[in-house]
Amino acid sequence: MGKNQFTRVAMISGSLSELPFSDILDFLPDGVVCHEAVRDETGTIIDFRLIYYNKAFESFAPLPYTRELGQYMLGDNPGQEKTLGPIMQQYKQVIETGKPASIIYQDPNLKKIISLRARMMGDGVLVTLRDITIQQMASRQLEEQNSLLHGILNTSLNGTVVYEAVRNDEGTLVDFKFRLFNQTAREQILGYIGKDIAEYTLRSVYPDTEATGMFNLYAYVTETGEPVRREHLFSDLNLWYDVSIAKLNDGCVVTFIDITQLKRATQRANEQAEFVNKLLDGSLNGLIALDPIRQGDTADVENEPLIDLRITSANRAAALFFKYEQAELIGKRLLHLYPECERMGLWAMFERVLRVREAEQMEAYLQTDTSELWLYVLATPRDGEGLVVSFINITERKKAEQHTQALVQELRKTNANLEQFAYVASHDLQEPLRKVTAFGDMLQAQYSAELGANGADMINRMQSAATRMQILIRDLLAYSRIANTKESFGPVNLNESIADVLNDLEVIIDDKKAEVVAESLPIVYGDAIQLRQLFQNLLSNGLKFTRTSVRPQIQISAELIRGREAIRPDGTHLIPEALFNRGFHRIAVADNGIGFEQQYADQIFQVFQRLHNRSQYSGTGIGLSIVQKVVDNHQGFVYAEGVPGQGATFVILLPIKTL
Repeated sequence: MGKNQFTRVAMISGSLSELPFSDILDFLPDGVVCHEAVRDETGTIIDFRLIYYNKAFESFAPLPYTRELGQYMLGDNPGQEKTLGPIMQQYKQVIETGKPASIIYQDPNLKKIISLRARMMGDGVLVTLRDITIQQMASRQLEEQNSLLHGILNTSLNGTVVYEAVRNDEGTLVDFKFRLFNQTAREQILGYIGKDIAEYTLRSVYPDTEATGMFNLYAYVTETGEPVRREHLFSDLNLWYDVSIAKLNDGCVVTFIDITQLKRATQRANEQAEFVNKLLDGSLNGLIALDPIRQGDTADVENEPLIDLRITSANRAAALFFKYEQAELIGKRLLHLYPECERMGLWAMFERVLRVREAEQMEAYLQTDTSELWLYVLATPRDGEGLVVSFINITERKKAEQHTQALVQELRKTNANLEQFAYVASHDLQEPLRKVTAFGDMLQAQYSAELGANGADMINRMQSAATRMQILIRDLLAYSRIANTKESFGPVNLNESIADVLNDLEVIIDDKKAEVVAESLPIVYGDAIQLRQLFQNLLSNGLKFTRTSVRPQIQISAELIRGREAIRPDGTHLIPEALFNRGFHRIAVADNGIGFEQQYADQIFQVFQRLHNRSQYSGTGIGLSIVQKVVDNHQGFVYAEGVPGQGATFVILLPIKTL
């Protein structure tokens, strides 16, 4: 091989290590080493030979590396090709190109990260090495921390922006530059503004930032260092943000989160609360919320004796009852405010509700020298340990009930007297009539010759009057005995009722050769005896008020209708409007008798009302009154239609009831 620069240096000084500057190199913190290229017959570099190293290099070549002068880089370090091979390739490239090279590699044997710089020197390389393990680990840790920070920021729901102050030549703050921002901030601003914030300033992205007041806030924090937090409405976007601003160097860091949905939910909740308060204030019931006040202050406070209740909320009706303003009631103690609640039994009920945690209600009564008071009170346990009390003054209602009860008692006495009268009428009044009739019969049978024609006529008149009196008493008894009670109500098959009535009237039907046709009739809810009386009177009327030249015909029909369909002949509604949608059984009894003028349709249902004299048609005028009373007892309606010389129709409406 030809002589190179290293050979010439060695020839002059005998050894590179004998040079005066070798001592200087030993003081360097970096390792310094010289390698000479080793070539084969073709001139190809196959290895490098160590010809110099300073003291610091010793730390870079401990075992298992060899560091004796003259030793070969690969040849004398068997098994290290994986680590030293790439370095040797860098050396070869430096010699072949003449250009210096820098590499950073991690030595697995040394467990160090090394920075290596090599430059060509003759037919070899001059190499400097530096241990940068600490710097690299610190840098890597910093990168990991930065990566973690960016990851946290970019996954945060909060938007984060770091602003750097932009100042003019006088140092006045005129704008802010976006120095750093997370993904949330970028997406929200881009979504709402339609402009990316990268490489822009605050004013260029938000031209109206000063008008919204945000620029002044950022400037205030930047100049004073005092942090600021506030909820801000961006009116042009109709968006609410919770904004926090803190100083950072010559600028500020801003974190924000969109709270629009929260604000709207809060607004809706406030509106709902206002609605509920107005609703409660519009209630006639007094409403108060109460929290317990207990004796002592222990951990087991719920088991301590209850000494009072504190009002935490009250509506307008409660304030009027206690004669306070609503706001004045809050915080007051119930026993101090209304000690009468103990005498009324309310305090004991409140204690039970708090202990058992079940709602209770009661009618509480209070009597003083000058007045009396009735309250209906409902106490309900609240979540936690309190309770809600609803109350209403029912004094007038209770007085009305007492008055009604007194009237009912009086009515019962009156009914009892009427029943007694009925008994007297059925026995004491009829007994003299029977004697009058009996003695009249005896006079006619034994003394008719002595009485003569004039006397016999007088006896006949007397007998006729006694008979009419008996019939009248019988009909009055029948009318008075129609009870108002519903204890005997139940399902009634009207087909069976009509069959029984027709059986009773069989003789008169045959005598008059009358035709009675009954369609299929419904099963109704009512009193079977009363309904039989009703049809007995209607059919008797149809058989009584007949025309002499016409065969009597009676038609009984039924159908289901709504209340609104019940129309009188004059076009007016028979049923009150409140019952228009209710279902009714419409039962009609039509005859072809003498009929009547329609103007008398209501009059004929009154007691003792007759449209014909007694000589034409017998009767007392009570039959249709019984019909009216039976219909009333069944909460129904009845009306009549008549045409003189053609007949009459009686319409009964009975309410439908699920059986």
